[in-house]
Amino acid sequence: ILNCISNNPNAKVLFVAPYRSLAYEIENSLDEIFNNLDISISHLYGGSLFSKLDEKIIDESSVIVATPEKAKALLRSNSEILASLKLVIVDEGHLFGADKRLIVNEMFYEELKYHVKGNDGKFLLLSAVLPNAEELSDWLTNSPDNVYKENWRPSDERIGIMEWNGNSVDLNWRSTDTERNSFNPNFIIQEELPWKPRQRKPRYFPENKNQAVAATAYKLRNFGPVLIFAGIKKSVFALAREYEKCINPGDLDFEIKNQSNWRAFELACTESYGADSEWLKFAKMGVFCHNADLLADVRLPLERLMRSEKPKVIIATSTLGQGVNLGVSTVIFSTLTQGFNPTTQKSIPITKRDFWNIAGRAGRAFVDHEGKVLVIQDIVNKDSRRRQWDRNNILEYLDKDNIDKAKSGCLQLIRVLKNLALQNGVSFENLIELLAENRFSEIHEKSEEIDALLDWIDDGLLALHNSNNIDGNDVSWVEEYFVKSLAYIQANNYEDITGDEVIEFVKARIKGITRKVGEEKNDWEKVVTSGIPINSDLQIEEKLDDIIAFIQSYIIDAKTLENRILLLENIENIINEINALKEEYLQSADKKDIREMWLSGIPMSEITHLENAIDIITKHYSFNLPWVLNGISKKLIKRNLIEESEVIEELAILVELGLPVITSVKIYQAGIRSRSSALEISSLFDDELWEKSIKTYKTDLIRHSAFYKEQVSEIAASWIDLLVRFSKREFQKIKKVPNFTFGNVHQNTKRLIARLINEEQYLFSPDFNVIEKINEDSNIDFSEVNKLNGIYFDYVEEEEVWKMNCKNPYVKFN
Repeated sequence: ILNCISNNPNAKVLFVAPYRSLAYEIENSLDEIFNNLDISISHLYGGSLFSKLDEKIIDESSVIVATPEKAKALLRSNSEILASLKLVIVDEGHLFGADKRLIVNEMFYEELKYHVKGNDGKFLLLSAVLPNAEELSDWLTNSPDNVYKENWRPSDERIGIMEWNGNSVDLNWRSTDTERNSFNPNFIIQEELPWKPRQRKPRYFPENKNQAVAATAYKLRNFGPVLIFAGIKKSVFALAREYEKCINPGDLDFEIKNQSNWRAFELACTESYGADSEWLKFAKMGVFCHNADLLADVRLPLERLMRSEKPKVIIATSTLGQGVNLGVSTVIFSTLTQGFNPTTQKSIPITKRDFWNIAGRAGRAFVDHEGKVLVIQDIVNKDSRRRQWDRNNILEYLDKDNIDKAKSGCLQLIRVLKNLALQNGVSFENLIELLAENRFSEIHEKSEEIDALLDWIDDGLLALHNSNNIDGNDVSWVEEYFVKSLAYIQANNYEDITGDEVIEFVKARIKGITRKVGEEKNDWEKVVTSGIPINSDLQIEEKLDDIIAFIQSYIIDAKTLENRILLLENIENIINEINALKEEYLQSADKKDIREMWLSGIPMSEITHLENAIDIITKHYSFNLPWVLNGISKKLIKRNLIEESEVIEELAILVELGLPVITSVKIYQAGIRSRSSALEISSLFDDELWEKSIKTYKTDLIRHSAFYKEQVSEIAASWIDLLVRFSKREFQKIKKVPNFTFGNVHQNTKRLIARLINEEQYLFSPDFNVIEKINEDSNIDFSEVNKLNGIYFDYVEEEEVWKMNCKNPYVKFN
């Protein structure tokens, strides 16, 4: 990143993170690194829309951190950013496959490739679990040789099976080095619990698999924090309740080091779920829970707390396990499944790739000698054949050679449609013709499902077709461009598809798309800039005049909150049945109340009891609907309806955050991460739309915090306090470590760093090739520099001594 910006001061770097929580972590990490160099990092909030608020942030930023959805929205909306992209970094770069989101993202990367190549830019893809890195290198860099691999780990890895037999837990440790295989029989032994009044029969603990997992995790806490992987959302709290039974009464209180992080979590949790929520109750014990129901306002401070503290246990689904940096010593898999398939009525196995991505969290750098990974095997009431099957299944997961390859989801889609057509007696040649003419019913009777599948790739194909055609409607570009697509490259791995067939499929599909949306470039651009999938875009186009009529009525009337809520209701009644929004959870008897309370800034704790409230808010209002509204806003611009476009853009922003005025949104994004407090504080400012930036509000609140705290409630004042604390970089004064000699270490490295590992003093080289323990009788005190970044000891040849060198501008010497 530094090299790119140094060589191209006006360039933009795009850092793509698959999850918002990971994007948030990356933003903060990069901010700490680059803040001293005056290289600004974007802090974009939200999912899939790009607004005028984001434009101001982007203009001030050199590095843009975003999810794929957010990145696509901003790049489709701003050609200047697109033209300045010189480096694209893709984190968790193994996330490809036959899943809707992954296929859409793959098509976006195909689109990005076109523009990055035009800018003479570069791709950098990062992954810890990518067995076929050469194929992705060939795809993104035009050469399979541009791969750097490193197998180094900060700690050793110990893997094993924890067997629950109904009476005890046995730990069977495995290793590639057979001498290290070991066995901990009776690691947990079932015990009888004290008798209670009116109890008729004895009770035991543990007495089931969940209790066995909880008891094992509790015992292993002595080695460091434990992460328990849970397959489904409801299992997280089920395991937490069992873990609570293990905690000794004197061990219930959890000591918090960073009180600011705790206060932010506590305030957010209370506002979202109430003071008596299980999220807060368990966190107070050092039991941190995380699943997909966790609201964004709570998730971000919780994840920050996880990084700053040393929890006893973290219990989470894969929503946390992937990507986010966790300091845990042990990972326990309570299951090897995640989610449930209603069609097959079976649990969905976790992929080997995701298993190792989560397992890789085990082992804290320079703290743990080894990271432990355990998988539960429940053998209770199972015959020998079933036990052996379960064990063989676990052993397959524990073998890293079985990690899933990153596969083109686009290619899988093409293969599925080709084979579906063949099963129905339709040759590939006929399939191509039918695709070009959108005659899906002749491919298979499930024509609507085929149309929906194609909708996953159509938007990306149209965007590429638009970029490759200055004028005219020529598909010949596909032959040259798509031979470097991931789908084409990986077609060589299959017998039922060829690269040439991929090219023919894509060409035919583009013909079908342009037949559907229109053959003029202006027609394509209207769809591409909206960012909405093509079928949904066309459905909106049919209803757009009705939407415009409601907007214009709103403009004529008083722009009150009541009228804005009514406008949203009217628009939703028109568009909620389009493909991109149609969901069962929207059929809620309380939908009207949820809409009104959400847009009024009412705390979530007062809304969550309503039917489907969490799904409607987290999936519909916070993600899907703002994305569609933003697309409608872009469509209105194409019709030169500027005022109408601004009304919808403003509405999209308000809907995404659940606030009634833009000023409150800016205050929220400035760092007051409480909807109710942001709304309260906004009443102290004049209403305005786009004039003031988020940074302006943030600076004002920090500089005049004492004044604003006197004007607001105690809770809002607490949020202002937190904003000041999180924004302040404090200077630290330390004693300078005197020059010293250190044997012949200088022959292997010229730079050393000091760290305390397991309460023992070490000096090590930046590449970790040298790690030397300091003798206890040493008279050199490194205690003040052990936790500081930017402090080095460099060897001076002329004087033959090691000298302290400080690169950290926030450290001063006494």
